[in-house]
Amino acid sequence: MARSKLTVEQREEIRRRRAAGERDIDLAAEYGVSKQTIIRIAATPETIEPDTRPFAWLAVRSLYQGGEA
Repeated sequence: MARSKLTVEQREEIRRRRAAGERDIDLAAEYGVSKQTIIRIAATPETIEPDTRPFAWLAVRSLYQGGEA
């Protein structure tokens, strides 16, 4: 997956400006990205909480040993 050329701050600013009514095409031109990128940024949450649940290694091992993987 390619790294974003926009910083976290820029993505937050895009969300705020789009919510204030600025057009996707204008924001895309200003930031040098596609209109679809602006739409995707607006659709994703501002913060994504990391998954802190422990990983079930025993379940993975049992599936692997059972031929499920």
